[in-house]
Amino acid sequence: MKFDVCFSSPISRAKSTAEIIWQGKEKPLVFLDSLKEAHLFFLEGMTNADAKKQYPELYTKWREDPANFHVNGMYPIRELWGTARQAWEQILLTPGENFLVVTHKSILRALVCTALGLPPERFRATDVNNGGMCVFTVNKHGEAMLQALNMTAHMIPLPQWVLEEMDKVPDLSYTNRYQQRNKEYISLGCDSLPVLKGRSPMQAYSDFMRSFRNTFEDYLGAIVTEVQVGMGPGGELRYPSCPTEKLNQPGSSSELGEFQCYDKFMQASLSAHAQILGIQEWGSGGSTGTDGSQPNLEETSFFHADGGYWDTPYGRFFLEWYSGMLVLHGERLCMIADAIFSGTGVTISGKVAGIHWHYYTCAHPSELTAGYYNTLLRDGYLPIARMFAKYKAALCCGCFDLRDTERTNPESSPEGTLRQLVGAAKMCNLPLNGENSVTRLDDASLNQVIRSSRLYSGRSSGTSFSFNYVRMNKSLFEFHNWSRFTKFVRQMSDARTFLARLDVRRGQQYLSSMSVVWVVSRACAYT
Repeated sequence: MKFDVCFSSPISRAKSTAEIIWQGKEKPLVFLDSLKEAHLFFLEGMTNADAKKQYPELYTKWREDPANFHVNGMYPIRELWGTARQAWEQILLTPGENFLVVTHKSILRALVCTALGLPPERFRATDVNNGGMCVFTVNKHGEAMLQALNMTAHMIPLPQWVLEEMDKVPDLSYTNRYQQRNKEYISLGCDSLPVLKGRSPMQAYSDFMRSFRNTFEDYLGAIVTEVQVGMGPGGELRYPSCPTEKLNQPGSSSELGEFQCYDKFMQASLSAHAQILGIQEWGSGGSTGTDGSQPNLEETSFFHADGGYWDTPYGRFFLEWYSGMLVLHGERLCMIADAIFSGTGVTISGKVAGIHWHYYTCAHPSELTAGYYNTLLRDGYLPIARMFAKYKAALCCGCFDLRDTERTNPESSPEGTLRQLVGAAKMCNLPLNGENSVTRLDDASLNQVIRSSRLYSGRSSGTSFSFNYVRMNKSLFEFHNWSRFTKFVRQMSDARTFLARLDVRRGQQYLSSMSVVWVVSRACAYT
């Protein structure tokens, strides 16, 4: 994504980061005092341990009730809310479409909360890791809307030795028609070729799984009950049609994505497939008439609703090959995992991305470029579910906390996407693992998870549903958030079996895991 303006706090750490990011750009950095970090007086610059030891009462107030934390009549967090609103006003009045903001943790929390309409008392309802990214879009009323919170997938690269091999042989990377390379994952076009110092990627994946099994053998089936197999960028079975940090943004409504089939290995596969079918002229190059940078899909000849290439014999040929290669990649990994973990008592699972930006269109372009041949005329998730069922693997998907009413794009439908994924899992009698897409602890988000989980009701005997609250952070254990979360878990488990407790006032701390699992009609919190 190209940014028109970069805003930064003038404080040294954020300033240095912004200068590195913005190096070489024509426009200068814009420093805003409203992006400065909160001033915590005596606690500033101290470790938690030192602050707790030297200023126990002040520290306790800061940890348990930051909105009312004060020194000499000054309330830094309440003042931060006013500062955050000032920052939003300065940012939103600046000409341009895409803005980058580099700032600090507390002010970023305030920016998130003010965008959500949350008061200072909800300061710890959100958290952001160092290096984490938050994404906002601006609606037609000029209001900032939170689209993604604390994204960190971009911080987990491939091993260095693999990246070095990709530097030597660039075609090991996924490649789009502009010859832009993506190094989040090795191109599945070379799955079975000895391109990694004499080993194929599948052999490397197999060795890694076997090493994991041998290392944690004593825990498998008891402590470790499920192994989720990474199958693509961000661990999901998909092509990197957009970088993970962009594809995980619920508001990426303008991202059609790019087909990732232009490395020499994918091109060879496409050519061979066309030759087998006797239509060799379709085997050179890739799809035509696509433009992932085009925000309006109706202006592309491939994704156009009426007469677009996606609904022609050539389009069907290309999309069947492209999506078929992805399903084959997933099957190879499931086959390996099934063989390696057989007899250990663990379930294997794979994750499918919840790509809903264009669900209410005919072509579903962002799904097509990610490898899901799902259109108005075709169910693209059923073949994946059938493949998982063949190896008794569980299907994992997100979107459980997202509501259509919060979307900024009328073509998007996270609820529709989830209904289709859940339907495919039910048809194939698959265990289903749900996840939240963003880290939110407000009642609206948690209640949506409860509603979404009911989509799996009426499943076959022997299947199970579990929900994994991901991106957990320490703010979850703040008293107000923990009370809200324990209520949520009780609702998810029908108040039957829930043992976790955290009563900070009485000194009792019994912590559960972040997951709830159903097996037929029984529910419990598990570790």
